[in-house]
Amino acid sequence: MTARNDIFDALLALGAAAQWSGGGFKSATRKFRDFSDFPSEQQPVLIQIEHKETIVQKTGLPYRRTFDVIWAVYFKSDPSDPESIGSAVMNDIIDALETALIPSGPEETQTLGNRVHHCFISGAVTKASGDIGGQGVIEIPIQILGP
Repeated sequence: MTARNDIFDALLALGAAAQWSGGGFKSATRKFRDFSDFPSEQQPVLIQIEHKETIVQKTGLPYRRTFDVIWAVYFKSDPSDPESIGSAVMNDIIDALETALIPSGPEETQTLGNRVHHCFISGAVTKASGDIGGQGVIEIPIQILGP
């Protein structure tokens, strides 16, 4: 059995390394914090929230674990600049995080370095572009099928 912290650290490292045309994350953490804790110069930031864990067991078989994680992204948008399109920045970040979850080898599943059976985006992505007020937020649901 792979330790939970090894799984979550591997997932955060994968997301934190994501790159897009505007750059990459200035910081990443597993500690949930409000966007007001990150001034403009510290954004975009990736926050990994361990949301829900489901454990199923059948007699004589090992536990089957499923972890639900949320990647929350805080980023700044400039509502006073008519050329700045918050949704364009937001979409670039989402594309980069989707790409980060693509397996790098011949595997057809993202195993986080053979720590899990599969890790993938699953569910509705919540998006706020920051066009009003300047603070953008993205929430991406991740599901991990553990050993």
